[in-house]
Amino acid sequence: MKFIHSIIALGKYVFFLLLFSQIAFSQSWEESMGSGMGEIESRVRSNRVKKETEDNRSYYNPLPSYDFVPPAGRSIVSRDDNSKTYMLGHTTIPGVTIATANTLTSIQAIVQSMQYGYYDESIQLQAKDQLNYFNENGISGIMTGFSGGQEMKAYWVSITNGYTGGVSILAITYPHLFTQKHIKVVNQIAKGIKFF
Repeated sequence: MKFIHSIIALGKYVFFLLLFSQIAFSQSWEESMGSGMGEIESRVRSNRVKKETEDNRSYYNPLPSYDFVPPAGRSIVSRDDNSKTYMLGHTTIPGVTIATANTLTSIQAIVQSMQYGYYDESIQLQAKDQLNYFNENGISGIMTGFSGGQEMKAYWVSITNGYTGGVSILAITYPHLFTQKHIKVVNQIAKGIKFF
């Protein structure tokens, strides 16, 4: 995921570098040619603005597109369309369920990712027991770790479409509140994922 963020940051840097070089070029062109170019200058600027607007509209997101129906009692409480991440909550079952797109295109890549665990500034999770196959296109496992200094337990399933990536679904809560209901909801979502 950090690799993707680095690529996006590099892309923004290159875009601004090109933008500033175009501005510098247009200023030196005006100095050389004078400002009396009138209609031609206006057309050139108009085309440049049109091109920049078109470039800003097109954005390729390498993450796979997917859809699912939240299980009964679960509702989407937050979503991020750029990372294709959905956070689901329940009124009576503690914890949170997260579905997020990934670029893992093989079972081997999923196994490596789950064995490595999940680490960011707010949460750290590591596989507790052995990982298991989930249907023919995924891996599942119990994860343990910490979030904000609090011990956490999670059930994680990652599936792949084999071409553009897949989806990771995770139900996470405190260990003493973790039940089979968390496993059931993740399995239900994973089985209902539709890639498009």
